Amino acid sequence: MADPMIEAFEMLLGVLCLWVNVVPFFLFVCAWKLGTEWLFVPAHASGAWWEVMERGGSYAAPLLWIGLHYGIHGAWSVDHASELATIPRVDARQALGSKTT
Repeated sequence: MADPMIEAFEMLLGVLCLWVNVVPFFLFVCAWKLGTEWLFVPAHASGAWWEVMERGGSYAAPLLWIGLHYGIHGAWSVDHASELATIPRVDARQALGSKTT
C-alpha cells in the first residue's frame, strides 16, 4: 500500500496540471511519474514491466502537453525554448482595447 502523503502529492500534481503552464513543471511531473512507476521493477513485483508500460499515459500526457506547447508556439529549436518556457499572461482589458481608469 502506498503512503498517503505520496498519494496526496500525486493528486496535487494532477490538480496543478490544470493551472500551471510552464514546461519545467511538466518535465517534473513526467520524471516523478516515471520514477515512481519504475519502483515496481526493483521491488520484483509480479508483472513489474507490465505495470510500467501499462501506466505509460502517466508520463505520455505531460510529454504531449510539452509537444503541443512547443508546436503551437513554433519553438522547436533550443534557441527559443527558454523564451517560450512560459505562456505570457494577457490583460483582458488591454486585449479587448478598453481604456483603464
